[in-house]
Amino acid sequence: MRTITSDRARFCRFYPIRIERVMRSEEVCRELRHLYEEQQLGVAAIARQLNISPATVSNRLRRCGVAMRSGRFTARPIDPEILRQLYLEEQLTLRAIAAHLGVSIGTVNNHRRRLGLPGRRRQ
Repeated sequence: MRTITSDRARFCRFYPIRIERVMRSEEVCRELRHLYEEQQLGVAAIARQLNISPATVSNRLRRCGVAMRSGRFTARPIDPEILRQLYLEEQLTLRAIAAHLGVSIGTVNNHRRRLGLPGRRRQ
């Protein structure tokens, strides 16, 4: 049979550990939030820096209430008329068009194919 005194003693004995865990947890959240939101590091970069797995970083960020960014690039729209003009009329290369529009060569080529513009042979 337990007495009130023994329950209180057990609680007091473990109470400092609970406080330490909470403080550690808050410190971890603060550090992860700083790296992810303020320094704009990705999950993989934080994982490498802290020598833990990316899954652990992701889980901890979610538990800390940090809104996760999408891991995908946002689509960069290209105006079809501008692409037609640069590619067909001005005969610019995909590389030159990409540099002019501030996108990758692959993005320009994907839009070119979607518009049905013919490919060019290398010369």
